[in-house]
Formats: sequence, structure tokens, C-alpha cells
Amino acid sequence: HERLGAGQRPHCGGGQAGNLGADRHWRNTDRTITATNGVPAEGGLEAESIESARERAGAAIRERSRAVTRPDYESTAVTTPGVALRRAHAAIGYHPTNPCTVVPGAVTVSVVPDAPRDDAADGGASFTFVAAPQPDPGALASVRRRLDEARLVGSEIFVRGPRYRRVSLAVEVNAEPADPQVTRRRITERLRSFLDPLRGGDQKDGWPFGQPLRPSMLLREAQQALGDEGKVISVSIGLDGKTPHENCIDVPIG
Repeated sequence: HERLGAGQRPHCGGGQAGNLGADRHWRNTDRTITATNGVPAEGGLEAESIESARERAGAAIRERSRAVTRPDYESTAVTTPGVALRRAHAAIGYHPTNPCTVVPGAVTVSVVPDAPRDDAADGGASFTFVAAPQPDPGALASVRRRLDEARLVGSEIFVRGPRYRRVSLAVEVNAEPADPQVTRRRITERLRSFLDPLRGGDQKDGWPFGQPLRPSMLLREAQQALGDEGKVISVSIGLDGKTPHENCIDVPIG
């Protein structure tokens, strides 16, 4: 139950109106357990029409029920019922204990959970920003069970969260902006968004798994953020806490 004032009732269900905001406090009836939701609720829908139900039933019939190819594994993982996942990547032949050898029949699926971003906030409601989302053990177990049911006989399935690399950037610009702090913040936010695991990359659907850091792409993003205020001279890159230094070639992230 939501912790409310005297005479108020908890609001549950009710279609989209049941999507409660973030930072609500909850407790069970004997007040032994309390919790706070760090992100706003989502997924509440209005009553479904008959036409919509027919379309959904048809789509369900066409859903993949067996995992054979890489897209099969990824689609099956992301659509695991009851788990809010945004992305998945299937590494065919990758075995966690033998990473340098292609192992026939082994498939390792990395899944990235959903997490709110600034553009998803409703009316400026506060929420907990998670820069590097990781699935919890329950989510991993659910995906593993679903893939185990869909896998081919003889396949060995591993499910895990993504491995993130910390990126440090130093941008040198030649400009005389009216407000240097605003310009610096605009470039920073542009590059942070471009590298984001959920909305980054050229397609804005998350930084591609394993894609190297290309200095030319980072310089392009910084220049677009700077606009006509000046010129970006260089973008230096550092990985995992190392001091950024200028690179002329792509920087692999694994």
C-alpha cells in the first residue's frame, strides 16, 4: 500500500492513471517492510479494444518460439515476460570460461535493462538516474529460463549483464562563447548522450555492443554541440580511469 494521509486510499490500476510517479513510499499491512520506488511506474494501459486484441493475437502467433540465429536469441531475451529489458546481444560461440576460443554450441547473451532518461521524465518528476544499468539476479534467471526453453538441444546458454568501460574525454575547442559554462555543459551532455548504453550511437538506441570509440565521431558530436560558436580542435580519450590522450585511430573497447 502507498503511504497516504488519513482517509486516503492507495491508487492502483486504472489504466494510465495508475502509473504512479517516483519516490513513493510503500509498506505492508503490519509495517514491517518499507520501500521506495526510485523510478516512476509505467506500463499501465487503458482497456484494450477488440480490434487491438485481434492484432496482438496475430502478432503472438508469429512470435519466435525457437532460438536458432542471433536475432532469435536477442528477440527472445528482450521479450521475456515480466522483465523490463531494453537491449540484448547474443555472442554465438562465446563461452565465459573459454573467452579466447570459439566453443561450438555455446551462446552468451548479454541483456541491458530499461532505465529512465531525462526525456522520459513526466513533468520534471524526480527519478534515480542509472548511467550503467545492470539486470538483477531475478531478471537474469527469468531470461535464462526462457532461453533454455527455446534453445536447440545441445546448445549451452549463458546469460549475463553487460560489461561497461568507463570513458573519459577531454575536448579542446577554439571559441569565445558568451557563456563558457553553458557551452561546456552543452558539449558534455551531447557526448554523454552519444555514449549512453540506452540512447547512444548514431541510431540513438544505445551504444552498439563492442563498437570502438572513433575519434572522428566524437569530434563530430562535439562540433555539432558547439555549433557556430567556434571550432573543436581535438578530442582525447581515456579508458577505465586513464588520463585522456589524443588518438588518431579507433580505440577498441572489447
